[in-house]
Amino acid sequence: MSGRTVDILWRAPGRQSIAIQKELAFDGSVTPEGTSQPDVRSQALIYVLVGIVSIDLLVKTLMSAYKEVRYGGIVVRRGSDGRLQIQNDKRLAGRTILVDQGKAKEVRIFRAGDKPGSGELLKAITPLLR
Repeated sequence: MSGRTVDILWRAPGRQSIAIQKELAFDGSVTPEGTSQPDVRSQALIYVLVGIVSIDLLVKTLMSAYKEVRYGGIVVRRGSDGRLQIQNDKRLAGRTILVDQGKAKEVRIFRAGDKPGSGELLKAITPLLR
């Protein structure tokens, strides 16, 4: 997969979005999600990152981002627009990544306690890249 890129849409909590942008060397658009900003004087709760990223960097970033327990787990799926959609889900336990491979495929769950490797995560998201 080295050198390949993928188009993403990642909804990330404010503080976590800063770390994600840094780790991805992100050059796409970053906008506050309108529904998450309760007041114009305060920082948005959720930022939406949209752009093209390296698959290798994405896997590395997911491997570090999901360990942040205060934001719940991370869900990765292919959107109807073909983008890889990533977002935190507080209903999932922290330190969890859920990869939804679609109707005909399976749901893969990665837990930090099981010490999954980046190769396993890459293999799980590969069907979403087609």
